[in-house]
Amino acid sequence: AGWELLGKPNPYDDAAYLLLGNVYRKRSDWKHAIECYLSATEINPDSPAREAYRMTMDILNFMNPDLYNP
Repeated sequence: AGWELLGKPNPYDDAAYLLLGNVYRKRSDWKHAIECYLSATEINPDSPAREAYRMTMDILNFMNPDLYNP
């Protein structure tokens, strides 16, 4: 998974954090995806990771656990 497969990204490469965040998101590992997106936006506030973070939060806020546990 993530770091183990790819190694830790260059701490100055926001694109690497964005891509790694996308890998985590596709695996439904929301916590790590969010961490990667936030790291990317710390490096570059105009990174596309800002939009990815927003969309991820929209997904998480939309999910209703009650639908899965009637």
